Amino acid sequence: MKCAIFLGFILAFAYGQHRITGGISSIEDLEDETVVGAANFALSTLDAYDDDDNKRVFSKIIKGRKQVVAGILYYLDISMFMSSCSESFTECTPGPEDRQFICSVKVISQPWMEEKMKLIDSHCVPADKDNRHMKKNRNLKKEVKNSRNEKKEEKKLARRFKKFLAEHKKLYSSRREMQRRFEIYRQNQNIIKELQENEQGTAVYGDTFFADLTQEEFQYHKGLNMSYKRQETLLKKAVIPKQSAPEEFDWRNKSAVTPVKNQGSCGSCWAFSVTGNLEGVYSIKHGELLSFSEQELLDCDKLDGGCNGGLPENAYKAIEDLGGLETEDDYPYKGRGGQKCSIDSSEQIVKIKDFLEISQNEEEIAQWLAENGPVSVGINANVMQFYRRGVSHPKKFFCNPKNLDHGVLIVGYGTEITPVKQKVLPYWIVKNSWGTRWGEQGYYRVYRGDGTCGINTMVTSAVVE
Repeated sequence: MKCAIFLGFILAFAYGQHRITGGISSIEDLEDETVVGAANFALSTLDAYDDDDNKRVFSKIIKGRKQVVAGILYYLDISMFMSSCSESFTECTPGPEDRQFICSVKVISQPWMEEKMKLIDSHCVPADKDNRHMKKNRNLKKEVKNSRNEKKEEKKLARRFKKFLAEHKKLYSSRREMQRRFEIYRQNQNIIKELQENEQGTAVYGDTFFADLTQEEFQYHKGLNMSYKRQETLLKKAVIPKQSAPEEFDWRNKSAVTPVKNQGSCGSCWAFSVTGNLEGVYSIKHGELLSFSEQELLDCDKLDGGCNGGLPENAYKAIEDLGGLETEDDYPYKGRGGQKCSIDSSEQIVKIKDFLEISQNEEEIAQWLAENGPVSVGINANVMQFYRRGVSHPKKFFCNPKNLDHGVLIVGYGTEITPVKQKVLPYWIVKNSWGTRWGEQGYYRVYRGDGTCGINTMVTSAVVE
């Protein structure tokens, strides 16, 4: 309710419309303080719009009319001089060389508003009909028109923000916080626009649950942390199968992938990537699909940092040292680290006997995956903040392949043919850990073949007992 009231306040403030409630009447006293104030406001506004540094000096009001609207609308014909003084002068009198102009202006006065007066329209002509100054006036009108268009766009943006709040059930602690989030949302729209304009695949970018977060805040929903990299390598090189990979493959169709999970605002992606790999290879070997515990890793893995991030290769070693992982039901996810390690060794179902580095060759990755199961991978997740659907193929400057910051799971691959240009788009099918309301029911399709966002640079898998 508070969100709706405040958003209404934003819209009313920025886009209030005035509706005519009375006729136009002549102003009898043209020297009235309020009327002269409106005239001076119009001239000072014209000074602000004009690139010329010379100050406009009020002479007199030639004619005036007013109309009662949501406030008072003044129609004034003003005699003024374009002086030789700079606009920084507060007191300035016209000299003999200064030229006279007649300006017809329309000013609305709304004393109760934060912006008490607004210049609605203006038209200035020099006494000698100097075309140069008339051109300046036309430029001013153009600027006013552009300003109105900007306000229309602002109104559309506010409506989109309201829809975003409702769709994702966003609640903020105060009006100030809502305004701050609106500004972040506005800035993110520029990023979304750039992503879409430079997209090389079929991806659609737009509002997601993360559209009101800064890039720094978004880090809490990732968690691959290279600072936990050990100097000695723990991974053995995988032996790649000799047979060619099928044209397409999806372990979801073979009961080797559990439903999409949600890590929340805990940097535990590394744990979800590893459990996803274990779930797959365990199911393939034992014929039973079980969901394994990420919380056991957050509580008991001393090689990684819990919600502060970690690495799959460390997690494999930790599971080996811990004696295995329990199921999700026996050790449920709480979305926070630093809890007491509560392992029940009798409930540890999956046990690791080895862990492998697969390859950086994407054809070899496909060969290994189709034969052995889903693989844990690292990726630069910058563009994923705004991903909605399609095959994502961003340019490298959007997601540097060397800056991996998120752990996910490749469960398969395929090819899409674009309907118009018949462009071939090979892609990976990536299971994420941000819930089913993100992306394609929790999945991300990303271009396959050129190391997009570094997806081929940290590919690993466990070997289970």
